[in-house]
Amino acid sequence: MNHVFMVIQAYCTLKLLYPNHTIEEAKNIATEFSQTVFLHELKHALTKFDGKKIVKSRIFQTILTASGLFPLRIAS
Repeated sequence: MNHVFMVIQAYCTLKLLYPNHTIEEAKNIATEFSQTVFLHELKHALTKFDGKKIVKSRIFQTILTASGLFPLRIAS
């Protein structure tokens, strides 16, 4: 269930950021542009005091923000 949610989230994010491109093109653009920035920020955050907590907190905040954009309901 988590995997499906993450795939949907990634797809929607790419379509919002790059509406005039195919998903494959959008993935390539996003990867090339953000990989070095992401790695630099990750290294910087991890080397701070309590760096692992900071990174986990950012990941959690991102997921919460994104999940608010897509109203999902778990079947009972």
